[in-house]
Amino acid sequence: MTHALVPDEQNERSIELALERLIHSAKELGSAARSPATNRAYASDLLLYRDWCAQHGFLAFPAEPQTIALYAAALYEQDRAVATIRRRIIAIAFEHKRRDLPVPTDHTLVKEVLKGIRRTRGVAQEKKAPLRGDDVKIMMSALPNTPRGWRDRAILVLGYAGAFRRSELAALQLEWVVSAPGGLEILLPFSKTDQEGAGTRVIIESGEDEMTCPVRVLKRYLYEAKITSGPIFRAIDRHGNISNKAISSESIASIVKRHVEKSLGRNADQYGAHSLRSGFATVLDEHGATLPQIMQRGRWKSERVARGYIRSEAWQQPLSGKLGL
Repeated sequence: MTHALVPDEQNERSIELALERLIHSAKELGSAARSPATNRAYASDLLLYRDWCAQHGFLAFPAEPQTIALYAAALYEQDRAVATIRRRIIAIAFEHKRRDLPVPTDHTLVKEVLKGIRRTRGVAQEKKAPLRGDDVKIMMSALPNTPRGWRDRAILVLGYAGAFRRSELAALQLEWVVSAPGGLEILLPFSKTDQEGAGTRVIIESGEDEMTCPVRVLKRYLYEAKITSGPIFRAIDRHGNISNKAISSESIASIVKRHVEKSLGRNADQYGAHSLRSGFATVLDEHGATLPQIMQRGRWKSERVARGYIRSEAWQQPLSGKLGL
């Protein structure tokens, strides 16, 4: 025969359950402090780190500073970008903090190794060549009238017209898109420069050509792919089967590279998803848009970063006349 809990036991159990709920809420709030894309990147980084530790016989958690220093050196030897190495080390630090463990990345040894990597390789990111409107049109015209072809058209033209980052394109949901006078409005709940989730509005204006108008191309893709809700850009296998899950940001970059090489005959290594964003800034600059205008439409917060995307030729904006010479 079972016995009911006495009042004191009931009270203790209620307190335990309340604490469990608070702990769960705290973990969810801690995760929400970073964007979904950042959380996914950290999870992937930690998986790679654990695999490396297992292969080399190191304890992943808690880790010794020497382990982290060797891991950073290994990433350097693998020719990883400085930004990638830094993000992976930050992910490891976050996980130690989450587990309430001593943080090995704060050790002088780790800091010196990272400093050496930065000094040796430099911190400047590789700049991708811009893709202008004519380039985008050529790539789009070469695509077939299939769901995959319309998907890739929509990726190319939206990436260019909306100056989207590849992570933003991959995360797009149909529920974020609304019709507006002259085009569409897309509300991004999160973006790289909006980590607090205040939301960023992206204006997509209608074009003149039916085959390259971003609004009509997106609608045609959604119709062909029979997408009525959820992720907009999805994986499509060789048999034409469309996944229910969102495409990855890496796939976005691969799509751009593939069509640059196939349709434009250029070296794909010089291009990537950022080429669309860079082309957006470059073309606006060449047509006389001011830097504040470019920053507003492209959602840049830093003038220095925005200028880095503009690849206009110096001769296209001669300044000698302004010098009185």
